[in-house]
Amino acid sequence: MADTDILSRIDHAILSPTLTEREVVEGVELAVRHQVAVCVVPPVWLPVIVPRLRGTGVAPATTCGFPL
Repeated sequence: MADTDILSRIDHAILSPTLTEREVVEGVELAVRHQVAVCVVPPVWLPVIVPRLRGTGVAPATTCGFPL
């Protein structure tokens, strides 16, 4: 299996409760650079990541109640 096959099956989770917008954007850039399947963030960050992921092949995702 090629590295790209493995990466395309990985979810990149950026879920720290103390994230800054800069950290979220850097995490999104990493997800796009490696072409992972999904970039997961807390719900409050969806408006930041959705436009940045549009057309990249990486899907945006969120959690409900994480980590509580």
